[in-house]
Amino acid sequence: MIPFDFEYYKPTSAREAVSLFNTLNSQGKKPVYYGGGTEIISFSRLYQLYPKAVIDIKGIPECNVLEFQNDHLIIGAAVTLTQIQESNFYPLLSWCGGRVADHTIRNKITLGGNICAKIPYRESILAFLVSDCEVVIEGVNGARRDYLKLLPFIRG
Repeated sequence: MIPFDFEYYKPTSAREAVSLFNTLNSQGKKPVYYGGGTEIISFSRLYQLYPKAVIDIKGIPECNVLEFQNDHLIIGAAVTLTQIQESNFYPLLSWCGGRVADHTIRNKITLGGNICAKIPYRESILAFLVSDCEVVIEGVNGARRDYLKLLPFIRG
């Protein structure tokens, strides 16, 4: 249980999610993206996070993809670590993600949440750092594709 009220939004596109975030942020609502909710619930219970708005990305189709497309493995940010582990499409990622918490918690923890978390445990990122990995990031100017870089993760 989260001990305070907040507004809940469930956009259907990445562009809508970014627009919502910017609008809510400009209103001082400190929005956070929600995929599995484990970090939001944990930090809110400890009174270390007070979002006035939550943006649920699970309704965005691209965030739920876990498949091969043209010989490339595509994984969306809202895919859970359990889904990744059970698919075993990328064994190293399955192994790394399988080291996060227990199976019940991995049913909720998403790839995006594990990579972008405020907590220091980002086990799944290890498999991507040793691969030829690209990420797609949606922003105010649209989507951009780039190679995953180690530097931002070292800085925390």
